[in-house]
Amino acid sequence: MNKEQRHNPVARPWLRPILICMAAVGIACLAITGGMIWHLMGSIDFEPEAAEASTPEVAAAVTVPKGAKETIEANMRAFLLAETNEDRFKYVYQPEDEKSSMDRYYGQQGHRGIPLWKTQRIEKTNSTEGEIWFVVYRDLNNKQRLVSFQKLGDHYLLHWSAMTAYCEMPWGEFIVQRPSRPVMMRCYLRQYEGAWPVGISPEQ
Repeated sequence: MNKEQRHNPVARPWLRPILICMAAVGIACLAITGGMIWHLMGSIDFEPEAAEASTPEVAAAVTVPKGAKETIEANMRAFLLAETNEDRFKYVYQPEDEKSSMDRYYGQQGHRGIPLWKTQRIEKTNSTEGEIWFVVYRDLNNKQRLVSFQKLGDHYLLHWSAMTAYCEMPWGEFIVQRPSRPVMMRCYLRQYEGAWPVGISPEQ
């Protein structure tokens, strides 16, 4: 066999089935990969604003009373679209206690919130102050947020401080200044599951 025949598949008939199988496998792999990419791209919502008019999806952990979901969503939308604190106070729980904090907060942050896109989950819990409704929703930036509403009679009012995680002073500023007066701060708590320090019991 000369050099030309060595590199010519026709000169080696046994090589042809192998090449055909390799080509078939390659085409099949490309088809599967393309199908996966197509499915993934189809599951991504690139325009959440376009879905604002659609019916929000709610996976409620409890039965939501008739009208409660609609009222909570309407209050949430109105609050986020409000441009003055006077308009926001209508939807806030205990606005007289929140007024000074809200004036300070929106004076620094601006007066436009990111509108609600869709509600994802609504859950109710009972406290010493009555019913509290927790709502998970996504805004038009597709960012997930958690808010809570206090039920007073037929009204659902927003817990503003909890929603914004409002603090009188940023943590970094607090560390530097070390104020001697009481300062309202917020923090996240996580249940401790490790070994307890010596002399401290779980009951303590």
